Amino acid sequence: MPIYDAVTVRHRKLKTMKAEHIRELCKIAGIKPLSRRSDNVKLLMEKGIDDCTLDQVIRDVYLRESAQRRGGLTLAELAHELEQVQEYQWPCQQGQLDSYIQRNYTRAYVRFTEFKDAVQTGLPSEAIRYATCSWYNTWSTHLIEAYISQHPTVVPTLKDVAGVDVFFKGQAFDVKVTVLPEDYPDDIDDAQANPLDLAVWYFENQSALRFGADNRMFIVVHNRSKPGESWKLKRDISLVAATLDTALTREEVTESDEIIFSYNNESHSTLAKVIFIVRE
Repeated sequence: MPIYDAVTVRHRKLKTMKAEHIRELCKIAGIKPLSRRSDNVKLLMEKGIDDCTLDQVIRDVYLRESAQRRGGLTLAELAHELEQVQEYQWPCQQGQLDSYIQRNYTRAYVRFTEFKDAVQTGLPSEAIRYATCSWYNTWSTHLIEAYISQHPTVVPTLKDVAGVDVFFKGQAFDVKVTVLPEDYPDDIDDAQANPLDLAVWYFENQSALRFGADNRMFIVVHNRSKPGESWKLKRDISLVAATLDTALTREEVTESDEIIFSYNNESHSTLAKVIFIVRE
């Protein structure tokens, strides 16, 4: 996937915005909004909206809506909620239970005590374990993605668009928060020394149901002394913040980030960034 020019990126940013946000942009730009969202996007592209204004509107809306999604909790308060989870072991693969639990429990409660009370009265023990892992995975991933989205080198998206979570240094990326896989053929030292090899492995070993070849930013959490507890690092807000601040400020997006991987006998090209959050 190529590195896009500024005009193309601007159009992609507009496509990730909801209709009401597009109308707000039109008013800021002194453009009378039309009834159709697509027409307003075309107007903004033709008559112009400067990137600084566009990015600031997106960031302001994101901060407001992200906080609302968390029920008003700060990221530090969300990390405290996540600290209450003592066990993270999926009783089965993510799958059939997921849509039911996501709808009725995972996304319905942001405070852990309320969530715990709901699942304890509504689900058997195996399902409770599954729901707890699902809850922890959802909100710990939100914690990291929200911190990334608030960084000055990043512009977030305002609605779900396949393959795009953020724009980092002017390019679109799908953010994936993960651990170093047990079946990865090399250790963490080799992975850190050769991050794009790890990225190729992730792309080539993804499930068919979740296949994608869009640019990806992998956030890899790893506890060197206790690999089995790597999942806990997702809620370590101090470590997350320090590591991401350094990496997002230092890293650039260049043609050297391009990888080529094979999937089902087809070759794909994309951009990949790998950021390691490691506890020694």
